[in-house]
Parts: sequence; C-alpha cells; structure tokens
Amino acid sequence: VKPQENFVFRKKIDTVNYKPGNYKVAAIVEYGSPLFLEADFRIGSLFVTAANYTARFMKESISKFDIETESHWNNLIDEVYAEVRIFNATNNISTFKTPSESLERWGRKTLTGFFDTHGIGEGSYTADITLAYRSGKKTAQTSIQGTIEVVEEWWVRYKSLLVVAAVSVLLFV
Repeated sequence: VKPQENFVFRKKIDTVNYKPGNYKVAAIVEYGSPLFLEADFRIGSLFVTAANYTARFMKESISKFDIETESHWNNLIDEVYAEVRIFNATNNISTFKTPSESLERWGRKTLTGFFDTHGIGEGSYTADITLAYRSGKKTAQTSIQGTIEVVEEWWVRYKSLLVVAAVSVLLFV
C-alpha cells in the first residue's frame, strides 16, 4: 500500500455451521509495527423470545397483558403478534390475540393484549403464549408457558380494616 492510499480487506465467512450468538473477530495487521484489531459481531436466526410478561391481574377487571419480545434476527421482522391461552387443569379460561407489530433487528418491543378476569376466581393459572412472526417470506413461531395470578384488589380485601381505622381516627380526634 502506497502512502496516502487505503486498502480494504474483506473476508466473507460461511456461517452455516455456526450457532446464533455473539462472536469476536481479531486481526493482526503488520505494516511497519504490528497492529491488533478486534470487533464483536452477532450471528442471528429468525427467532423471537418473550423476555417478560405480565403475571399478576386484578380480579373482576379488564387488564393489560404485556409481553416484552426480543428479536434475535439481523433484519426487520415485519409482523410479530402473540396468541395467548389462559387455562387451569380442567378449563380453558380465556384466549386472546395481540395486534401485530414490526420488530427492528435485534430490537425489543412490547405487545399488548387484554385479559378479562370477570367471573374468574382468584388463583394461579397457566398462560400459553405463542409468538408468531414473519420476515420477508419466512415465517416462524415460538411458544412459552408460564404462570399468572388473579388476585383480589387489595382495598377490597382490607376494606373493613380501612373503615375501622378511619372510624378510630375520627373518634380519636
């Protein structure tokens, strides 16, 4: 390389035999004195995970059911949506679907559906969350299962104690 000239060295790597994940590349450039260069890169796959979801709901309400999704793909994912089924050992309690969203490469986005707990008793239930997604012509889905809880609102549970406390304060004053 002559003075004031640039040289770009490119090497393509066939990643077919590599698993998705974080990798490091290193190079030693010798031109006079050695120069050590390194960089991080990722190999992705068309895969979306549910990093977190709402797990506690108030009884007799319609509550947001948020699902935090995370992309493991180096391209835009055009459509991501969740189908949620809530059930216990004997009954299917509720099913709903979230609206579709786009998910940026390696990005995170919260999908929101609504869970109607009217007529559902307090307790623990199983949530089956299936994420369906598409990038170009490729489609895929991921399923997870977890536990959610339906609880009585705290003020209903302790309403009689609050009334007694308020009357006591009024009598004391």
